[in-house]
Amino acid sequence: MGVCLEYKIIMRMKKLLLLFVFIGCIGAVSAQTKTVDVATAGTLSFSDDEKASITTLTVTGSINHTDMSAIKTLTAVEHVDLSGADIVAEGDYPANTIPAEIFRENATIKTFILPNSIVLIDEYAFYMCKAITKLDFSNCKKLKKIGYYACGSIQETLTSVSFNGCAALDTIDNYAFAQSKVLETIDFTGCVALKSIGNRAFLNCLAVKSLDLSPCTALTEITANGFRQMKGVETLKLPTTVTTIADNAFYQFSALTSVVCMNTIVPTVASDAFKSSPITGCTLTVPVGSKSAYEADAVWGTFASIVESASVEAATVEKIVAESIIYSISGSQISTLTSGVNIVKTIYTDGSADVKKVIVR
Repeated sequence: MGVCLEYKIIMRMKKLLLLFVFIGCIGAVSAQTKTVDVATAGTLSFSDDEKASITTLTVTGSINHTDMSAIKTLTAVEHVDLSGADIVAEGDYPANTIPAEIFRENATIKTFILPNSIVLIDEYAFYMCKAITKLDFSNCKKLKKIGYYACGSIQETLTSVSFNGCAALDTIDNYAFAQSKVLETIDFTGCVALKSIGNRAFLNCLAVKSLDLSPCTALTEITANGFRQMKGVETLKLPTTVTTIADNAFYQFSALTSVVCMNTIVPTVASDAFKSSPITGCTLTVPVGSKSAYEADAVWGTFASIVESASVEAATVEKIVAESIIYSISGSQISTLTSGVNIVKTIYTDGSADVKKVIVR
């Protein structure tokens, strides 16, 4: 009797083991990686099985709004790579643009690599995406604008945003990254064209501890409410170019202990720019020779201490090349340097340009 019972137990365990293996196999089959090269824009499509099973998608070639709408039908996709794709115009949808609301409230995408050639991320494009953990725009050298609420309200998953190398980016619109409550890092390295950060663009980004705007050497004004209620920021660094700080720009920076202002000329700052922020307990670091001017200001002068440091002297900003055009000695544009005399025109992201002769022997 005991042997019979033991046999039954063993058989049941084997059946359970086989069931677990079977379920595992189904999971392995269902998770798919797919790479698609779209030869003709508007032709990207997926079978019903693919819609439910593709988890990683890479798309190259020419795509348009119809193709991105097809991507939106994938219900299990977690990783999307469009870096090798070019978005072409379709009807009212312009080229090189992530369309408005296209991935709004998506629940599965964790990482999204944008096309290298992108110029605009339109309003609400990634609004309230519930799974995105990182937004890396570093491959988007031509990106100029991130629209209204484009990446807003990614509240519980987004921890990192990088604009590193976005040399053409000039506008981050109102509420673009608002309510990203677990966002920890924002990298502005190389944002030499950034001129406008909109109203509440980074509202309630509560987990950021260090906010360094010093690379943004085209930024002259910190907009009203631009960084409102970033309660976790401990250190704030402003660029040499900032001349105006508007109302509530840094409202409720509750953890603030240190501000570095790199301009030798004292920026005009609204009386409530640092409202509900503990600046009377903060250290303000300024360029050598400017301490007395900051002390005399009605707002800057309320900081607990003001110290001078040579490390915040205005630095030479390295120009970033936007485009190089090569001409033959006769003035015709050519694709590469050729033997003899070539004329090379270099255009920089700040709008300046230089021309020089290059001799190839």
